[in-house]
Amino acid sequence: MKFEQLLATDCYLCGCRLTQQNKDLRDACSLNIENHASGEATSKFDKKYSGIGEKLVCEHCRSQLPVCIHNCFTCGLPLPDSLTGASNQQTCGQCLISSPVFSRLISAFHYEAPINHFITQLKFSAQFQLLPIMVDFLVTKLIQGYQNEPFPQALVAIPLHPKKQRSRGFNQARLIANRLSKQLNIPVIDRGVERIKLTRAQSGLDAKERKENIKGAFRVSTKLPEHIAVIDDVITTGLTVSEFSSTALSHGCQKIHAWSIARAYEI
Repeated sequence: MKFEQLLATDCYLCGCRLTQQNKDLRDACSLNIENHASGEATSKFDKKYSGIGEKLVCEHCRSQLPVCIHNCFTCGLPLPDSLTGASNQQTCGQCLISSPVFSRLISAFHYEAPINHFITQLKFSAQFQLLPIMVDFLVTKLIQGYQNEPFPQALVAIPLHPKKQRSRGFNQARLIANRLSKQLNIPVIDRGVERIKLTRAQSGLDAKERKENIKGAFRVSTKLPEHIAVIDDVITTGLTVSEFSSTALSHGCQKIHAWSIARAYEI
């Protein structure tokens, strides 16, 4: 299904009829797709309708999605009930003992149904119509999370090895970063950052194997801004983001945040 077809439906998840406001929104977004094709799209539209994907989901379905609410400020893992509600910057006990290389992690969802299926369909079946729904929930989360501090100066998508990217045809992390860039007006660094080691899939490996698998996987050959956000589709152990962050810190970067569509908790 193409995004234009998605705009012609009601709620993407259950098919119920959306409000008239959302119908008007779909019509406006459909018109803007035509404008993009002709080069006439405007940043004014992007700002006004930046949450179009989120608005294509009805209120009931939205309430059923596995949205991250009470998570560690640093690693993004769920907080115990005793710590929830006290502050939006609570840190878990593990991060107090040993913090990761990056200093903050924000994810829109837990890696549970239907989000895990959405991500699988995006990565392996090129179901790009799912991208705006997932990314727009992340944008909402980010806007809420950065009310009292500036956004990172640049976005860096976790790169794929060239062989894997040729096979898949795209880098899903880069697609996410591109949409975030347009909606948040933050540039994406797309040169001088590469994956030089053809790693095995991290899924199915134990913690020791994952760490060895990702070691030395990245190379940075450009000076990075002091504050960046590293983008990936799913963060599980955090080893991939940590390995890239360690490399980035030796190239001008001083503060690294990690953003992802989903946070997985069990290996």
